[in-house]
Amino acid sequence: MINVKEDISIKNAAQFYLDVKNELAAQEEVILDFSTVKRIDLSIAQVIVAAGREAKKNGKTVNLKSVSDAVKYQLQICGLKI
Repeated sequence: MINVKEDISIKNAAQFYLDVKNELAAQEEVILDFSTVKRIDLSIAQVIVAAGREAKKNGKTVNLKSVSDAVKYQLQICGLKI
């Protein structure tokens, strides 16, 4: 499980990407815990989309946990259904 940082944004998207990539390499299921996150930006949504596609391609899954209504809305306007 990856505990997503409260201040997740373009500033730390590269590290978030590496964390997710490494977790996908090691696990069949990656859980992203958004319990402290109040907002995300498009860069983070892009990482989530890419991770989901990569996971599906390899028979793995990416699941989001404790997503606030605000973050759900942000993901929905980026085309993700939660």
